[in-house]
Amino acid sequence: MLQSILAMGYGSEAQGGTTGMIFMAVWLVVCLTILAGVWKVFTKAGQPGWGVLVPIYNTYLMTKIAQRPAWWLILMFIPVVNIIVHVVLSMDIARHFSARAPDSAWGWLASSSIRSSVSVARSTTGMIRMPSRMA
Repeated sequence: MLQSILAMGYGSEAQGGTTGMIFMAVWLVVCLTILAGVWKVFTKAGQPGWGVLVPIYNTYLMTKIAQRPAWWLILMFIPVVNIIVHVVLSMDIARHFSARAPDSAWGWLASSSIRSSVSVARSTTGMIRMPSRMA
């Protein structure tokens, strides 16, 4: 019985390996895009860009950019509270770059990193450029 269960495959092993490699490539592109966006936000705010690479230090830098007290970093370790604190920090960072509230609310729904990039783009160019299929 065990052999018959093991014999029922879900596709070839090569297919699973290819799917895994595609998933990893997409994941890597997403991670690098987020890393580049947050790095740009940190440098535009006058903070070291490499700070995005250090796990707790990057949250501390976010509190500095958002002009919140450093003890807010401790709130990030409390379940559910950390979600609220992250939203507030994201909105404050958007305001730091003079983004309007609807823009920053849209960005938070998409991703805090995307929102930060939109805020930087707005403060640099005065307008947001949307890809042609989204406009």
